[in-house]
Amino acid sequence: MILLYCNRTNLDVSKDFIPFLFFDYIITTHQFSTSRYFTKPITKERRIIRQKVRELSNQGLTYTKIYNHLKKNGYKVSKDRTSIDGLIKNMKDRDEFYHLPIKDGIGNFRVKMLEIH
Repeated sequence: MILLYCNRTNLDVSKDFIPFLFFDYIITTHQFSTSRYFTKPITKERRIIRQKVRELSNQGLTYTKIYNHLKKNGYKVSKDRTSIDGLIKNMKDRDEFYHLPIKDGIGNFRVKMLEIH
């Protein structure tokens, strides 16, 4: 750690101008954007179905087998088996969105002499 002690006489600073350190802080994140993932709440019934679909998909079952399993076990699903494929794709998109990295950094350091009144 380097400590820098300065006063106005060492820096040739007049009474009216004082040096200020400026820098840019840049952050890139998905958390400030509007997204359907933040605005649409999922009902409890849908959450249960999604959990079951995720579990079966992680076991390696195809969307047709998942659909048949859900229908056989009394889950309320669409009449179209491809709706499960769309659900799996949407869940993957949601997971990717929530796990996007947050990038930040500090740069462009500069000293400006500002007049103090």
